[in-house]
Amino acid sequence: LDRAFSSYLISSPIAHMWIRVFQHRFLSDESFVQTVLMHSPFRQTLINANLRFIWWPHFHGDPTVYWERMGVAFLGGPQVINASQVPQVLASPYMFARKVDPTVDADTVRFYDEWMA
Repeated sequence: LDRAFSSYLISSPIAHMWIRVFQHRFLSDESFVQTVLMHSPFRQTLINANLRFIWWPHFHGDPTVYWERMGVAFLGGPQVINASQVPQVLASPYMFARKVDPTVDADTVRFYDEWMA
């Protein structure tokens, strides 16, 4: 967020109106800044990119095969990144990766830690 929009969030009557809207409705806090941004003069500054590397099981066909193999804890979620995919993730333009689970593949976490050191 740039300084101008941050100031707008704090001082604008429209932003304060959105605070009241969010206080009295069942809406996630995570969507507040985006909502104010899209209803402000700063909406043209939005860069629509989440910078996340996510590999969904349906990229390889039927996702239920993957989810049945992984178990109910992974049902509906993205595929767990394994160590063989780490070079692809690190070479990508993304800053974040989902999903990494050390109980599934601890080498992935070790590889990333070594890369960050």
